[in-house]
Amino acid sequence: MQASNQEELRTILPGDRVIRIKRKRRLRLRLLSWRELIGVIKEVVFETPFFVMVPILLVLLLLFSAGLYFAENGAVGSNVHSYGEALWDGVVLMTTAGTMSEPVTAIGHVLGAIWTIAGCMLFYGTIIASASAYFLLPISSYFLLPRRGSHAKLVGTIQYNFGRLEELSLKDLEALKNETISIIDATIQRCTKPE
Repeated sequence: MQASNQEELRTILPGDRVIRIKRKRRLRLRLLSWRELIGVIKEVVFETPFFVMVPILLVLLLLFSAGLYFAENGAVGSNVHSYGEALWDGVVLMTTAGTMSEPVTAIGHVLGAIWTIAGCMLFYGTIIASASAYFLLPISSYFLLPRRGSHAKLVGTIQYNFGRLEELSLKDLEALKNETISIIDATIQRCTKPE
């Protein structure tokens, strides 16, 4: 027996096996390079619902904050004296941070309640949808990410159709086969081109 974690057995009879105990490999975490990090950020921004949802979220935040400002400005006991304070309260309501002063008017309460529910759903929904779509990018269908380029849409359509091969007609199967072959051929030509 050796001093290491491996044991070697000698064969006694024909057909006996040699048994070795292998060392377990250590998992190493690898940090992303700047180029890889920028690539991930680009994919999250442009290939997920993030790019579509953030402007919608910002416009709604500005509108609800304006409503909160007009409802609370000048009311007795209100802490909203400027649009900036109303905007801050809108952000706090949207993220449910809980540090906002309570509205004092009935309209402020209604707007605050509506914005808390809608803003929270949109804010966290955007984060969850973007993360889910990012991790599903390799297997997503055409319908999941409508902002992709034409090549990516074609690949998504092919992936979608591969999921339902039994439902396709012979004509559809032939078209799917031809499109898949043309994409693979184009990719091979692009990869083998000398730069």
